[in-house]
Amino acid sequence: MITDILNSNEYANILDSIVLQSGIEIYSSYPDTIAEIDQIRLTESGISEEQIIKFLSEESILIQKFNLAKLWYFNAIKTIEEYNPDFPPEKDNEVILKQHGFMKSFLLFNLIEYILLKKTDDSINNYLAFVRIPNKKKYIKQLRIILSKIGN
Repeated sequence: MITDILNSNEYANILDSIVLQSGIEIYSSYPDTIAEIDQIRLTESGISEEQIIKFLSEESILIQKFNLAKLWYFNAIKTIEEYNPDFPPEKDNEVILKQHGFMKSFLLFNLIEYILLKKTDDSINNYLAFVRIPNKKKYIKQLRIILSKIGN
């Protein structure tokens, strides 16, 4: 079950390290409805829970590097200005970004992408189609760039 993975020591150690290095926020709650959807996504990936735990144990450093590189690449790690009434935006149409947190399962789905990217078949394409990633060919190309940056 997905909660077994998310509550494992291997998962917690990697997640804690990523949080410490990146400064991202992880939501403390993990609603059952999200867990059910995440379980379906894990099942559809074709990767077993045993394979996930094995990767967490054997490739923890590369998994951390991949996640940090992905966060950086997609600009999830950056200073975000929140609206301050004493210092309003200079332009009326200026967007004020606010960083929202991540579900604790984000690491699992990055790991699934990492594992599927390393396969030579079309499983990453099929998985991303299932989870409805827009512009999946572009996204796969971006993931391969990230993978190459970490030396893999």
